[in-house]
Amino acid sequence: MVEPNPPQSSPKRYLLDTSCIVDDPRIFLALGQGGNQVYLHTEVIYELDKLKDDYKATDPFVRGSARQALNVIREILFSGSDPRQPIPYNGGQGYLHIVRGEQGVRYSHADPALLDYLGKDSKESGPLVLISEDTGLLALASIEGYKAEVRRDVRKGKSLHELLSMQEAITLPHENTEELRRSGHVEVERGSLDGLSQLFHNQYLHLAGEALAVKHTLSGANHYFERVREQERTNGIKPKNKEQLFLMDMAMNPNIQLGAVLGMAGTGKTLLLLAAALKQVQETRDYGKIIIVRPLTTVGEGLGYLPGDMEEKMGPIMQPIEDAIDAINFHSMKVAKGSKSEPFFGLRSFIAEGVIEVVPPTYMRGRNIPNAFIIVDETQPLDVEHVKTLATRIGDGSKVVFNGDPYQIDARYLDQEKNGLVYLTRRLLGQPSFSAVVLKKGERSPASELAAKLL
Repeated sequence: MVEPNPPQSSPKRYLLDTSCIVDDPRIFLALGQGGNQVYLHTEVIYELDKLKDDYKATDPFVRGSARQALNVIREILFSGSDPRQPIPYNGGQGYLHIVRGEQGVRYSHADPALLDYLGKDSKESGPLVLISEDTGLLALASIEGYKAEVRRDVRKGKSLHELLSMQEAITLPHENTEELRRSGHVEVERGSLDGLSQLFHNQYLHLAGEALAVKHTLSGANHYFERVREQERTNGIKPKNKEQLFLMDMAMNPNIQLGAVLGMAGTGKTLLLLAAALKQVQETRDYGKIIIVRPLTTVGEGLGYLPGDMEEKMGPIMQPIEDAIDAINFHSMKVAKGSKSEPFFGLRSFIAEGVIEVVPPTYMRGRNIPNAFIIVDETQPLDVEHVKTLATRIGDGSKVVFNGDPYQIDARYLDQEKNGLVYLTRRLLGQPSFSAVVLKKGERSPASELAAKLL
């Protein structure tokens, strides 16, 4: 049994509700710091156990979170300590108390059990704070005079770079900058400059104070910076800003097999990815086809709500893709100076010819897809398990790029930090075959950019 550490400064006492554990199964680790005492009621354990198997009434995210939480609880309980005593965990920084109601008292659910325990708790060692995401329970606790809090790390107001802990710009010495201008690349020894230790492999950056866009890679013991140059039009589409230039460079790079594109609505994520994918399928023949995966957020998890076969049911889901294809055709015709002899291929034509396939995420499970450019469009409403399933579909010679806006999520239990897109990006940053690009400037229209920023 681990001996308790010496008392820490201002340790706190927390009673956890089911809702806050489902929202973040890691809350035990987050609160288990500085000698804090974490209280877990047996009624909450019962609820978590029911949620993990409730396939009819519970969505996949909740079931997965309940399982994760129970695994954390199991590891703490089976650490060799006496569960009837405060259990030290997290390296002895926190202590878990398993509590229960009075013998013979039955509760319909965990809320009354928690309120009952709060009323009987001794205040000698400091107030017991209820942590919950349940507005009703928080209100009832406050009415009774108990201390209650919502523990949620809301990151509104922070940029996507801050959300991902990615640098957006760097500063290089004058001689390195000049070498970059002259030859298009420069190597800098690791540890020789401040601010470079946090850079990731395949990271795109601005050079502070300079009109230079660079890509950073790690080369042996050195940092390697390569200038990202302006590109010709791709299917009539030309990058309008540095971030779009980064996206096109990443999408066209054969060494990057996994990518993530994050940006608000109207920044050109889907449009540029489609233009790059079409070029590599139709012109350079790097891939055999394009697969576009779109969540069924407007018709629920299944396809049964709409009549017809899968293609007919997917009609509303395909409309944004059709719009993007139409925009690519429009720009291609403009480049061709309005020549009406240019062939016009709509999405339906591409689907009929086998160039493009549009599917919901549920139809990707179990597939092994070789030689394809896969675009997972509007990834943000997908949870970790869905994204993992899609990322593992990559077959030999394939590439998959996830795109979406983490600040535009209407899925229950997900927010800008806890969603599959951000999770995937954070986990894969720095891997040799992965790169992430953040788009900032809306290019759809000034009104669209204003709405995306302020609403």
